[in-house]
Amino acid sequence: MNAVITPKILYGSQVWHKETFKGTIVKKLQRLTRLALIQMTPCRTKSPTAGLQILTGTIPLHLKARLKNLMTLLRLSNYDISNIPDSNNHLGVIKKDFVETGVSHCLIDQQQNKLHTQALFKTIANGDLPSPPVQPWVQIKGPGVPPTSPSGVIAIYTDGSKKDQKDSWGTGCGVVIYDTTQPIVDTTPLSTASIALCHTKTVFMAEVEAIHEGLLLYHKLRTLNNISRPQAIYIFSDSQSAIQALSSITLNYRTVEKYKHLFNATAAFTPVYLQWVKAHVGNVGNEKADALAKAGAATEHTHHCASPRDLVPLSFVKTILRDWLIDIWTHWWIIENPCRQTKIWFPLRKANS
Repeated sequence: MNAVITPKILYGSQVWHKETFKGTIVKKLQRLTRLALIQMTPCRTKSPTAGLQILTGTIPLHLKARLKNLMTLLRLSNYDISNIPDSNNHLGVIKKDFVETGVSHCLIDQQQNKLHTQALFKTIANGDLPSPPVQPWVQIKGPGVPPTSPSGVIAIYTDGSKKDQKDSWGTGCGVVIYDTTQPIVDTTPLSTASIALCHTKTVFMAEVEAIHEGLLLYHKLRTLNNISRPQAIYIFSDSQSAIQALSSITLNYRTVEKYKHLFNATAAFTPVYLQWVKAHVGNVGNEKADALAKAGAATEHTHHCASPRDLVPLSFVKTILRDWLIDIWTHWWIIENPCRQTKIWFPLRKANS
């Protein structure tokens, strides 16, 4: 039903969004849903449609249409509904509905209009590091790890972490900066950072944020004259998705677009290389960055919502919109529908679609 029938019925539903509030339209959509539910379930012919929806976890079509229209509005507005003017047309009506969800103020880390930007820095997925190589440990073996110990190069290890349990949640990133004049196992890092991020951020965003924070920390050390200009900067990350996003000429995320400017500005004066390293194989720098990222994620949070003026992932907004939809369905089930016998066993809804 969700793969074929529902998309056909709701095609172009953003044009008749305001009709989803009318009782006559709701009844017509309920009758269509009933045809499918009777075929799906071994029920009696007089079984109430609302009860069958609860038993099967099928969200009513008029509510599905509202959710679909809200996502369509985001896409048409390039994920910023302030681009949609207030009006009485169909987009204006959807915008008013979107404001009621409580997430209209969120800055979404997504963009529909893909930008094309050149990357002045280089990325190495699994190949050998350029000459002179950077990673100084002979005892660590892995993709792209040469058995040499060069000097005059800055090595930045980054990692991101996310905890999403009910009793323990948070997102963080960690950064470790080394001077490669000595093997890392024998030297103290030039600087480290453990940063707590907004809990709404995904692991991908945390990994990208960690790489960005690594460059910021490097520039801070340069400003304080703690280090001289190196021959090159090598950034090591165990996230291939973050490296690919930063090196791609096509940008789908505002976070990547913002941080890529700093990368290009740095690479214009000092060669910058992004290198993938395998995680949890005894790599000293990566293990240290991983511990710092977990410490940042474990930092106690004082708020339970997105931080002001902070970019949030589209997945977070989708979750909020879906929860808002389920709340409406719950109210509709408890207040407006009879189904007394069904409510004895299923007092609340459990959506599967």
